[in-house]
Amino acid sequence: MRKKKYSLKPAGDWETGALEAWLEQEAAKGWRLTAWVSWFAVLERAEPAPCRVRIQPREPEARENWEARLEVYRDLGWTYAAQMGDYEAYYCDDPAAAELESDPVAQKWAWDKSLKSALRQGWLELFLFAALAVLILYLWLSAGNKVEWFLKMGPELVLVGLLCAVGVFGGVRKLLGVWRTRDLLDAGVAPPHTGNWRNSRRLMAVTSFLLLLFWTVHLVGLG
Repeated sequence: MRKKKYSLKPAGDWETGALEAWLEQEAAKGWRLTAWVSWFAVLERAEPAPCRVRIQPREPEARENWEARLEVYRDLGWTYAAQMGDYEAYYCDDPAAAELESDPVAQKWAWDKSLKSALRQGWLELFLFAALAVLILYLWLSAGNKVEWFLKMGPELVLVGLLCAVGVFGGVRKLLGVWRTRDLLDAGVAPPHTGNWRNSRRLMAVTSFLLLLFWTVHLVGLG
């Protein structure tokens, strides 16, 4: 029986509710998070059991302050699992344990930095993929023989176009999701601890497949 697995993670570290729901389901199957590597989550075998997972924004702090905070969390019944980009994941096996954060003002302050980072990433993704789509359209319109140009670029052009569409969709989705989270925090409401992680994971799978297929076609073309 294998003791570790690499699982394609859902898209969007900012979508904490969906990630929490996914990790809770994995824990019920006997897998717990130990690392967050590129596009993959590293999960290790554990005793299957229902639990709560909470993903908190990671705050800049000295090592000794971070360790002291983890000790407080352990006393409350929460165990640190892994860093997830701008966030940290915690597990709790005690259904009666209090939530990690109950103060809406402190919660809004803690989330501010990570949400600003997610907004910048969302706008950057949207701009880059939209600019790439416009560039492709410009090159096609500037080509003398458009049919010949398209046939020459063929598969790679189609794949790049699909990547642009997925990238623009992902950027818009991120911006809308972050704005919804900020609205909740402004209203004094905690972000939800659930979400459609399956849709997020499908988006990551489609993006990964298109990138892999593009580079395969490109390298075969070079050969």
